[in-house]
Amino acid sequence: MALCLALFAEALKGRRQAPERIRSLDELLAVMGLPKEEKAGLNWAVQALLYRVELLFFRVAEEGFALEHYLEGLSYLEKMGGEPFQVLALPGVGSWEIIEKARTVCKKKKSFLIMNEQDLYDCLTVKKVF
Repeated sequence: MALCLALFAEALKGRRQAPERIRSLDELLAVMGLPKEEKAGLNWAVQALLYRVELLFFRVAEEGFALEHYLEGLSYLEKMGGEPFQVLALPGVGSWEIIEKARTVCKKKKSFLIMNEQDLYDCLTVKKVF
């Protein structure tokens, strides 16, 4: 697998201190388990793996809201050497602070940042309030 997606998502299992490198659907289920409820992150993970994209999976306590977990994971990515990922995915994140940090990491690592339409809308409308 040449392409690697760094993904922040909620899951029932897995560690939170460092990312899990996942290469197959079987491995995803064994390492991360099922989502607590219907969340976008694990759906994105399944889609990526079906297209043979390797995952660097960061488990967060609550998708879109666990600020500390997102910032720790983004700092981890920023410090990684080489080219560990080409795409960073933040489904369910509307936090301007998280998105700004992710943008900085992506710029430094020359990678793409993807999020869904609703997250972008949330981020832009909250930013206008401040």
